[in-house]
Amino acid sequence: MSQSYSGLLGKLEKIDNLRTIWKNETADFTKWLSQEENLNLLGEAVGMDLERIGTEERVGDFRADIFAKELEYGKTVIIENQLEESNHKHLGQIITYAAGKEAGCIIWIVKRAREEHAKAIEWLNSHLDQSVDLFLIEIELWRIGDSKIAPKFNIIEKPNQWGKEQKEERLESAAGFFRKNFWSAFCDVLSSGDEYRRLFTWGRPSSRQHFDLRIGSSKGHVYFSVSSQKKELWVCAYVKDREAIERISKNIDKWKQALGDSDLEVTRDKNLTVSKRVGDVDLDAPDTWSGLLRLALQDAEKIRELLLSELAL
Repeated sequence: MSQSYSGLLGKLEKIDNLRTIWKNETADFTKWLSQEENLNLLGEAVGMDLERIGTEERVGDFRADIFAKELEYGKTVIIENQLEESNHKHLGQIITYAAGKEAGCIIWIVKRAREEHAKAIEWLNSHLDQSVDLFLIEIELWRIGDSKIAPKFNIIEKPNQWGKEQKEERLESAAGFFRKNFWSAFCDVLSSGDEYRRLFTWGRPSSRQHFDLRIGSSKGHVYFSVSSQKKELWVCAYVKDREAIERISKNIDKWKQALGDSDLEVTRDKNLTVSKRVGDVDLDAPDTWSGLLRLALQDAEKIRELLLSELAL
């Protein structure tokens, strides 16, 4: 006797009117997408770990809806949103951003991608140099029965050979392989207890030289840097707020005293980086990494306190 599935399966229903959830493009949709958990949904769709830098950021003569950073390779990302079908005005903005190399990646999110705009993005991806990647994505809303409405990102156009190139970049060198393993060990340490979750948030392990720890402020963060060539681990504060930069520069002795290091490296251009050397890394002894990383996290906690106190003034 065949089994009856009546009542076990529901009907998938598409919600055509996006404004059922987001009444206003800027006040509602951009605000929603810029939140970490929702930016992560977009990141999963495009295969990137994204961190918000700001919203309504001025880029040339335009204001980008969302300005973000791709955490694995450090690319800046511009996200343009439309709750309606794609239009020539937004295509013009995308072309302007791409031509000016304002970002390493541009993501255009629309309700419906018109065919001519999809072809335009395809053409741009084929003819631009590899320093700029373009995505055209449709946003949809779905639900099953009386369930909550769920968003879905559909990629309409993406850079040529995107998936293949991402895999090749991640596996391109022994140094990258080491860094990926090192940051994986770091994530294991961070996830081993609640103490670090209360202080920091972080992304996935990557093959980059840097690994960021977010502290709840867009004006600055803590990051670690590992060099496979010099075999060193550093913990650093990165500051973007101008007033905080001035205060830290004037009171750097307070940082030296708190961190117990008179040889802190201070780099200042548009932003400010304060770096402390933690110690040597034995590339061939992964069993020693967790101890070194826990030691480094002690400095990271101190840097977090110092940084938040400067940013709060």
